[in-house]
Amino acid sequence: MNNVKVEASRQFHKQVPKNLVVNVLSFLSTIIIGLWLTPYLLKHLGLVAYGLIPLAMFFSQYVSVIINAINMSINRFLLIALQKHQDRDANEIFNTSIGVIFTFIIFQVVIMGAVLSDITYFFSIPKELVNDATWLFGLTFLGFSISLFRSVFATSMFAYNRLDILRMIDIIQNLVRVVIIVFFFAYDEPSLKYIGIANLLAAVSAVLPTLYFFREYTPQLKVKISSFSRHRVAELAQMSTWVLINQVGVLLLGNIDLYLINKWLGLKATGEYAIILQFTSIFRTFFTLVASILTPVIMIYFANDEFEKLKQFTLLSSKVMILVFVLPLAMVIGLSENIIHFWLGKQYSYLHDMVSFSMLFFIIAIPMSTLFTITLSYNKVKLPAIISLILGGVSIVSLYMLMTEAGLGLWSVLLVKLIIEIVFALFLVIYVARILNMNRWKFLKILGMSVGYFMFIMAIIYSFKRYLIMDDWFNLGVFCIGISLLVYSSASFILLSKEERSLIYKKIILKRK
Repeated sequence: MNNVKVEASRQFHKQVPKNLVVNVLSFLSTIIIGLWLTPYLLKHLGLVAYGLIPLAMFFSQYVSVIINAINMSINRFLLIALQKHQDRDANEIFNTSIGVIFTFIIFQVVIMGAVLSDITYFFSIPKELVNDATWLFGLTFLGFSISLFRSVFATSMFAYNRLDILRMIDIIQNLVRVVIIVFFFAYDEPSLKYIGIANLLAAVSAVLPTLYFFREYTPQLKVKISSFSRHRVAELAQMSTWVLINQVGVLLLGNIDLYLINKWLGLKATGEYAIILQFTSIFRTFFTLVASILTPVIMIYFANDEFEKLKQFTLLSSKVMILVFVLPLAMVIGLSENIIHFWLGKQYSYLHDMVSFSMLFFIIAIPMSTLFTITLSYNKVKLPAIISLILGGVSIVSLYMLMTEAGLGLWSVLLVKLIIEIVFALFLVIYVARILNMNRWKFLKILGMSVGYFMFIMAIIYSFKRYLIMDDWFNLGVFCIGISLLVYSSASFILLSKEERSLIYKKIILKRK
C-alpha cells in the first residue's frame, strides 16, 4: 500500500509541470484569438452589435448558475471518492450528478424559451438586430448547456490531475469557434447568428474527446440509472445550496454589471464596457488557468489528510501567483493607452483610463485566487455564500444610485466593483486563515506584498516610459521584454524565502531533470 502511495505521489508531482505548460499554451491561444477576434468583430459588426455578444454569454451564465454550483460539489465529492478508490460511492455520485444536472438543464430550457419569446422586454436591442440577437442568445445558451453537461464527464480528468488534457480540449474548442465565425463571415453577410452557431458547434466539438478520456481514466464509472441515489442527492444538495448562494453573489458582484449597463446606460455604453471586459476577461483567464492547476493539488492533499502540506502549499502558491502575474498586470495598466491604440485603433484610446482602473482589483485577486478551493475542500462554503450574496445586493443598490442619481456612468461600475472585490477578498483571507487554523497576518502580509510589488513595478515602468518612444507593437514588445528581464531577475529573491526557493527547485526543477 505504501508503494502505491509513493508511486501516486511521484506521478502527482510529475503532472504539475505538464499542467503548467499546457495551461500556458491554452492562455497564449486565448490571447492570440482575443487580440485578433475583437477588432475583427468590431470591424464587421460595429460597436453596438458587438456589445450583445458578451451579454449573451452573461445571460447563459445567469440562468445556469444552479448547475455550476452542483458541478463544484460534484468535483469535490467525486475527487475524494476516486482518490480513496471507493468505486461504489464514486458511481453513485457520478450517476446522481447526471440525473440532477439533466433535470436542471430542462428547467433552464423552459426559462430560456420564455426569454426568447420576447427578448426586447429583457434587453435593450435595436429593432434591426432583434432576429439575429434571438439566434445568438438561443444558440449560445444551448452550447453552454452542452458544456455544462460535458463537465460531469470531465471530472474524472480533474480528479486525476490531468488538467493538461482539459486545456487541450479548450484550445480545440476555441479554434473551432474562430474558424466557423471566419467561414460564415467570409461567405455571407456578417451576422450575430453566426456567432451563436459557432458557440454551439464549438461546444459540440469538445464532447467526443471528453467522453474518450473519461472512459480512459475512469473505466470504473458506468452510466447506470440504478446507481442514482436519493441519499446522494441530499448530500450534494446540502453543499450545493450554499455554493449556489455563493455563485449568485459572485454573479451579482461581477457579472450583472453588463446587463445593468445595457438597461440603464444604453447600447453605446454596453459596447464600450464590452471592450473593457475584454481586458479583464483575458487577464482573468490568464491567472485562472494557472490557479486551476493548484485546485486539484489542494483537494488531493485534503483527500489524503496531508494538512500541513496543504497549508505550506497554499502560502507558497499565493506568493508564486504574485511573482508570475503582478508584472503583466502592471504592464497592462501602465501601457493601456498604447495597447488600445495599436490593438483597436486610436478612436478607442479614450477608454484607457477606465481599462486601467478596471484592472486594479486583480492586485488583491491574484494572491487570493486559490482560497475558495480551501472552503470547498473543507466544505465550509456557507459563510462565504452569505457574505457574497450580501455584497452582491449592496453592489446593485450602489450601482443604481451612482448610475441614475450621481450620473457617473461607467465609472460607477468600476468604482463599486473595486471596493466590493477588495472587501470580499479581505473577508476570505480572515475566513480561510480560521479554517486552516493559521495566523491571518500571514495572508495579510502576502496581500501587502502584492500591493508593494505592484507599486515597485509601476514606478519602474513610468520611470522608463517617459524617455522612450513606443509607436508600434515592436517597440512596445521590446520595452515589455526589457522590464520583464529587469524585474524577474530579482523578484524571486524579494518575494520568496530561501526555504521556498529551495522547495521549488527540489520539487520541480530537479524532479523534471
